[in-house]
Amino acid sequence: MTLVQGLDTDVVIGVTDTLTERSAIVRDEAVMWQPLLRSAVIKEHDYSVVASYDQMSSEQKAAHLKKDGLNVVRTLVNLTVSISNEKILSHVLVMVNDILMDKENIRFFEEVEAEEGEGEKSLSSWEPFLNLLNRTDVFIVNMSSLILAKVISTGDIRLDGKNLTWFVNWQTGQLLQSNVYLHTILASQQIMLRVPEYRQPFFESTCLDKMLNILSTRISFQLQYQIVFCLWLLSFRASYCAKLLAFIKPTAEILRQAVKEKVIRI
Repeated sequence: MTLVQGLDTDVVIGVTDTLTERSAIVRDEAVMWQPLLRSAVIKEHDYSVVASYDQMSSEQKAAHLKKDGLNVVRTLVNLTVSISNEKILSHVLVMVNDILMDKENIRFFEEVEAEEGEGEKSLSSWEPFLNLLNRTDVFIVNMSSLILAKVISTGDIRLDGKNLTWFVNWQTGQLLQSNVYLHTILASQQIMLRVPEYRQPFFESTCLDKMLNILSTRISFQLQYQIVFCLWLLSFRASYCAKLLAFIKPTAEILRQAVKEKVIRI
C-alpha cells in the first residue's frame, strides 16, 4: 500500500492510486529554472531558492526546511501564481505536497502570503490552490485539491463560508465512480471532515447521496474504507445520524463480504 503524500497513516491509498503514481513521475522530471528567470516569469530570489532546493535529496530538503522552511514555502506558493506551464507547475505542486508530508511544516503556510502581481494585493497561502481548481489539467486540479484540504485543515487556517461552500460543492461534483482521482477526492474529504466546522457544508450538499451511490456499486476495498471513514466522522454530530441510516444496508453488505481488517474495523 502507498500513503497519500502527507496524510495520517489511516488514510491509505492503494498502489494503483493515480495521484501517487503520477507524482512519482513528476518528481523525477528535471525542470530548467534558468529560462523562467531570463523570461521574467519568476523573480531572481524565487529562482535562487527553488533551483537550489530542487537539487537536494529528500534528507537534505528536510534539513533545509528546518533552517529556512518559511522562505522555501513562500517561494513555492509564489510560483503557483506566476507559472502557467503545466509541467513545471505540476513539479512545484509535488514539492509543496512533499513538504506537507510533515504536519509540522503547516506552520510555514500559516505565515505566508503569495505575491499576485505588481501593485496587487497579496494572497493568503490557500488562495492559489483554490484558484488552481479552475485549471484543465486533471493532475494539477486534484493535487491542488489535496494540498488545499491540508492547508485549511491541518493547522489554524480555516476557509471562510463562501469559499468553503464552493470548495465542498466542487469536491461533491467529483464524486463519480468513473473519476480516476476518486481516491484523492475522498482523501481530501477525510482530512476536512476531521474539522467539526467543515461537516455542515458537506452534510448540506449532495455529498452523501453521491457517496451512497458509489458505495452501492462494486468498488475497491480502499474506496469502501474511505467513504465509511467519512460517514464515521459525520456521525459525531447526532443530528446527522438520521440521514446516515440510509447507509446501514450497503455498509452491512460490506461488513458481510469484507476481508480487510481495516475495513471491518471502520
